Amino acid sequence: FFNFYFANFLRLKMQNIRSVQRVTERELKLGIDGRGKDSWHHDHRHSACVHVGGLPRDLSEGDVCVIFSQYGNIQDLRLVRDRETGDSKGFAFVTYQDQRSTILSVDNLNGAKVLGRMLSVDHAEYKPPQKDSDSEPEETFHDHVKKKQKEYKKDLLQAARDEREDKHVRKLEAKQHKQDALEAKRLRLLELQEASKRQENERGTDSDRDRHRRDGDRDRRDRDRHRDRDRDRDRDRDRDRDRDRDRERRDRVKDKKRDDRRRRRSSTPRRERRRRSDS
Repeated sequence: FFNFYFANFLRLKMQNIRSVQRVTERELKLGIDGRGKDSWHHDHRHSACVHVGGLPRDLSEGDVCVIFSQYGNIQDLRLVRDRETGDSKGFAFVTYQDQRSTILSVDNLNGAKVLGRMLSVDHAEYKPPQKDSDSEPEETFHDHVKKKQKEYKKDLLQAARDEREDKHVRKLEAKQHKQDALEAKRLRLLELQEASKRQENERGTDSDRDRHRRDGDRDRRDRDRHRDRDRDRDRDRDRDRDRDRDRERRDRVKDKKRDDRRRRRSSTPRRERRRRSDS
């Protein structure tokens, strides 16, 4: 029985959507203004409310407001929900500030698909339900908007607070990073100073070793030079002594020859000497 009832309900709903679409298309072809007396919208000129059916159950009041606020400012929106579970029943009543907005929404949104479901939008004579004095007041669209605005402001404040905390944390991290960089630079400078000191000590040791080696080489060269000089002096002295000895020997030989000539001359008669000289 339920399936039969639900099938008939869907058939009637589709018939209503198609009938509204057919009437709208016919008025468009005939050039009838929706605000004129010849339009079928003229019968609902005293109501600024539309009935919306076929809404997906996941849509909230804000989503419905976004969809229907394209055609005018919304004065009130009532998304019918289950009293026990709070889940959406799939239909709502939207009240515009201007009645002409209902014509636009019916002509454009009737038969439109949202999340795979076809919307049924038609004029409605909607009156808010009377509330009992003992029962809790039902949340209206304005209350819902104010609640959402408060939640949005709260989220903004929380985001600003989180951003300030993030900035403070980033500032502390940057300061710590700067201190770490300075400490690393100081340690690097100390390492460089120690390395330079070691190099200077090694260079000093090498320079002392080189100085001792140079001093040893200079002393050795001086000794070799003095020895060569002494050798040359001794050689010159021996040469001079030999030359003097040779000179003395030659002088003795000359003196001896001269003495021999004198001796022979003195022993030879004068005539013989003259004859020898003449011959």
